[in-house]
Amino acid sequence: MYLQKRAAAAGLFALIMGNALPAMAEWPDKPITLVTPYTPGGNADILARLIAQPLSKRLGKPVIVENRPGAGGMIGAQYAARAKPDGYTLLLGSVANVLYEYFYKNVPMDFGADLLPVSHIASFPNFVVVSPNAGIDSIEEAVQHAKSSSTGISCGNPGIGTTPYLTCEILKNRLGIALTNVPYKGSLPAITDVIGGQITLAVASEALPYMKDGRLKPLAVSSRLPTPLAPEVPPLSHTIEGVDVVAWFGVFAPRNTPQAIIERISSDIAASLKSADMRAKLAGLGATPVGSTPAAFDNYYKAEATRWREEIAAMGIKPR
Repeated sequence: MYLQKRAAAAGLFALIMGNALPAMAEWPDKPITLVTPYTPGGNADILARLIAQPLSKRLGKPVIVENRPGAGGMIGAQYAARAKPDGYTLLLGSVANVLYEYFYKNVPMDFGADLLPVSHIASFPNFVVVSPNAGIDSIEEAVQHAKSSSTGISCGNPGIGTTPYLTCEILKNRLGIALTNVPYKGSLPAITDVIGGQITLAVASEALPYMKDGRLKPLAVSSRLPTPLAPEVPPLSHTIEGVDVVAWFGVFAPRNTPQAIIERISSDIAASLKSADMRAKLAGLGATPVGSTPAAFDNYYKAEATRWREEIAAMGIKPR
């Protein structure tokens, strides 16, 4: 009887696996959606579309970029997290997504529990910029401007919790100046307003082309070292010791997505990022390609969450 039960159990297991394996082997058999929780035209959107092209070729099915902006990226992240974990919905996430709980009281999702890391795609430096007509040529002059003005200065950025938002908070707290942090729905509206003089400063990774054509004047780059694409721009760490802020983006999948699918996507992303054409396009954006494994990305983004939790607490920022 015991042997009969074991044989029956083995047969049932083989039947289940026999049905499951063909389904796995057929993936993908329809288009894949890559959700970007930010507005069209920014670096996140451009990066999503850049990686979608070679990924489509490697997977043999279209990878369609879908913009779902709002609430600092929370709307798009929540949408992806609630999708069926079958490999057909992915998220282009960023550091802003993993910091929700430090900025919002009522967060409708647990990012770390609801989504799985797939691959760290790229990192971008942020630039602190002003209009050429602002009469400000350095961070030191911006500080003097803030101290001499009855209203201080304003600092635009693409949204609460983003690395540009955090950079504005660092400027305010570490320099001890009156600064109004102005979150927008994306970088481009902030850039438009700083060019037009509606705000004093903007912090954005998308500022590079505007710097090159003279519409914006850079005061600093937020990374610890100068960027090769604008080596003349001094790091913010020259003024504020220890500052090293970069915007990073990576792909996540809903919890319970099969590991084989996650590994396949991660491998194809890494291969795509090695091409000379892709690296040249990323360099044009000021981005550094990465293409990490799921495990390496898991370690990286969790370390970032820990680091920023400590810095946010030190700056006295409370959830709203």
